[in-house]
Amino acid sequence: MLLSVVVLTRNSAKTLDNCLTSAKQLQPEIIVVDDGSTDGTLSIAQSHRAKIFKRKLVSFGAQKQFALEQAGGEWALVLDSDEQLDAALADEITRTLKKPGSTSAFRVPRRNRYFCQWLKHGGKYPDYQTRLLKRSECKFSDDIVHEKIVCSGNVGTLINPLDHDTYPDLETYFEKLALFARFRGELLLKNGTRPSFVNAVRFCLLRPAWRFKRRYIFKAGFLDGLPGFLACVHDALTEIFGYFCLTRLALK
Repeated sequence: MLLSVVVLTRNSAKTLDNCLTSAKQLQPEIIVVDDGSTDGTLSIAQSHRAKIFKRKLVSFGAQKQFALEQAGGEWALVLDSDEQLDAALADEITRTLKKPGSTSAFRVPRRNRYFCQWLKHGGKYPDYQTRLLKRSECKFSDDIVHEKIVCSGNVGTLINPLDHDTYPDLETYFEKLALFARFRGELLLKNGTRPSFVNAVRFCLLRPAWRFKRRYIFKAGFLDGLPGFLACVHDALTEIFGYFCLTRLALK
């Protein structure tokens, strides 16, 4: 059974080689959809004999659906360029696809690493993600960010975790904060939210405070030390800077 591994990229040279090397354990077809990389991303993809498609990212949902449609495998494993699978997960996927039954997709637990530390609290583990999809029975929603997967059949759960090197350094931390804030602002605008005093209080004070409190206190993010604190701060700042991006977009 042919399996396709699907990866979205944009200036992903730091992590892509490890991602694709780990994926090769599955002997898959590799599909890379690139959003204008200017570093060595495409050279790395070529070295892994990936099928490369260049396409501007307008929304994560649409980009992933496009990538899924380029795949030739009956099943597709969707990975972020900073994710890796170890031998245990690769073996579990191989065994699962030999007898999938009526299941249309499988979710996997994901381990998130912040600044070289695996997070165990704050909602960061097991952080289930639906990633193994039967292409004929699944599709992505068109959401700008936090896209959903719609499946016609059952969704199963794998045991072994997928490793996500979320924020290896401060540069990546702030790059992703800016990216997520921009998409958050676009989503707010699309949903009809407009700048106002009430919304400023809502998105710059109430929602950030609640998100931080929920992850850091109620979900015990404080047990992960400084990396856990920074993970919770990132969630709160996404709300604040997302609203800031909304105010800029509303002026256009």
